[in-house]
Amino acid sequence: MLHLTVEVPIRDGLILRGLHWAPEGPESAFAPVVLVLTPYGADRYHADGTAFAAAGFHLVSLDVRGRGDSDGRFSPFVHDGADGHDAVQWLAEQPWCSGDVVMYGGSYSGFTQWATAATLPPALRAIAPVASVYPGVDFPMAHNISKAHAARWLALTEGRRMNSGPFEDVALWRRAGSEVISRGLPFRDLDVMAVGRRLPFFQEWLDHPTLDDYWAAFVPRRQQYADIDIPVLTITGQYDDDQLGALTYHDQHLAAARPGTADRHQVVIGPWDHGGTRSGARSFGGLTFAASSAIDLRALHVEWYRWILGKADRPAFLRDRVAYFHVGENRWRSSPQVPGAVSDMAGPVERGSVLRLHPLADVITPGSHQRLLASKPPTAEQQITMVLDPRRASDPERDEPPAERTFTDELPLSDSNDGSTVHVSEPLTGPLDISGRFGAHLTLSTELPDFDVLVGVHLLPRDASPRLLGEAGLRARYRSSLRRPEPWPSGKPVRVDLGGFPFVSFRAEPGDRFALLIRPPHRRWQPNYQGGGMPADETVSDAVPGVVHIVQDPARPSYVTLPIVELSEEV
Repeated sequence: MLHLTVEVPIRDGLILRGLHWAPEGPESAFAPVVLVLTPYGADRYHADGTAFAAAGFHLVSLDVRGRGDSDGRFSPFVHDGADGHDAVQWLAEQPWCSGDVVMYGGSYSGFTQWATAATLPPALRAIAPVASVYPGVDFPMAHNISKAHAARWLALTEGRRMNSGPFEDVALWRRAGSEVISRGLPFRDLDVMAVGRRLPFFQEWLDHPTLDDYWAAFVPRRQQYADIDIPVLTITGQYDDDQLGALTYHDQHLAAARPGTADRHQVVIGPWDHGGTRSGARSFGGLTFAASSAIDLRALHVEWYRWILGKADRPAFLRDRVAYFHVGENRWRSSPQVPGAVSDMAGPVERGSVLRLHPLADVITPGSHQRLLASKPPTAEQQITMVLDPRRASDPERDEPPAERTFTDELPLSDSNDGSTVHVSEPLTGPLDISGRFGAHLTLSTELPDFDVLVGVHLLPRDASPRLLGEAGLRARYRSSLRRPEPWPSGKPVRVDLGGFPFVSFRAEPGDRFALLIRPPHRRWQPNYQGGGMPADETVSDAVPGVVHIVQDPARPSYVTLPIVELSEEV
């Protein structure tokens, strides 16, 4: 039964409002509550509410403070923990609630679950955060590089209505991103260029370009992670924009958890993009995955909630702590932990090892812009030179790829005119199974005080389009710490260890090759004009062109690491 209005009081006298779907029949009098806190309109969970009510749960979807019908002013990330705590406790006290409250939802609603859990509401029995945004880690910046999407998202959530039309106007945002550069304006003016006025939180976020205490205030502290001892079901996708956030919560929770708690933190990683973590969609961005990847995610939540509330057996799908889909084998695998590397070794590929691939200066064929990507470092020193010219930041080739080929765009691999360097391996002689997160370990040298690069790993199948497997960014001033900037030592080779790549699980077949693309970031990211100033305030007139050398020799090798999980042939 749908109740079109529910009003939940919170501690400072405000009211959170939303919708309530209740089970009918005998179960309606005393049933658990599934709580959602969302900035996207409480009504969007109607299908979920109907399904959960049919399964014997109440579902209450509330607009977060300042959004939709709820009182107050929306301040992203600020009030959700305290408001969630009060909502949990109020719902648990209602005569139709069993006293048990669990949480549900994805993206921002995944964040609200972690924020609420950190306040330890006594009636909260479990959280199931999906594709959870982690403020400062994956949004509105990643690797301390601000995302243009931050302004777009703030325009979507400005005021009380959903500004879906402007948000979905891709051309508007592409044009604004290009023109703010070509007109000599700072990145800080992206909001004015796109929507005609300042977006206060866009400005506030840009004033905090490091992962400082401002961002730490939004997420659980280490002691709070340790105190979160309720069951957790983390869901993300191999192509989820917020996988970095979702797995950061997971990693932080496990690092702080008391004995036994980690066993109650389940993880599901499917072959999904951000939206697919809710819908289970198999086709997106130029990719299509096997029908065997499809699962009923809503039904999985129902089964998991019943299990942790003591009303049913453990779901068969979650027979171990982690379930992930292997692309190529096209089946779901189970593991006691998120798979990854257990060692870092060169030479033959063995189970549980890491394959190193080294970008070399040698071209594949005379006249080619593509260079070799080899399993062994060179015997003598080499340098690969990248010419980085931020004056070209508004060039068409710096556009993001169109949505229909987000992960299959061939242009960056075939065009080196934008300062990129492309390295391609020899064809594989046997199958290679990879599950885990890549790493990049580069020795770089430059006279620039700062620069940005995007490091991407691609699979080049023998008989299909290239596929982006994952990428991570580097802002050079934050190479040692995301909390403190450090100017680059002019002309000196510096080793940089780059993490933040997504988890992937796939099989590369004989004849397939890998490609490593190191390039200036496209306009999804804030431009860096390389002068060492505040990137949010610099303009193209401050641009400092320069070169960055990738140093390659046996004593200082540069390489990427791929985690191998099954015996295969050497590349």
